[in-house]
Amino acid sequence: MSWRDRAPDAQGAHVPALADLDRLVEAERRLEALVADTRAEAARIVAAAQEAGHAREQLLERECQEALAAARMAIEIERDREIAGIAADAERRAQAFDAVPPERVAQLAKDVVRRVIGEPPDREDP
Repeated sequence: MSWRDRAPDAQGAHVPALADLDRLVEAERRLEALVADTRAEAARIVAAAQEAGHAREQLLERECQEALAAARMAIEIERDREIAGIAADAERRAQAFDAVPPERVAQLAKDVVRRVIGEPPDREDP
């Protein structure tokens, strides 16, 4: 029989039996234990998630550093290749200028001077 089935007391309230109170106290104790266990499990889950997140963050940081180092190396290699290409081109052009005979340089210089002072260039030389 439930405490609600019992007759009301002088004020009209239903008074639970002692056995009902004991069951209520036991249920409350079990619920408190369940809540405590659940909180402990939640704390373990949160700690594990934080640890996993920290480990993943460290891994990503290492991967980023490695990618950055590789990109820097590739840029340095490309820069060195471009510098070498420019230097080789400059050397070829310098050799081409050195291959011009001194007589031709002298004639071109005369032509430039004549143009500056307003005289026509000498048409005999190519």
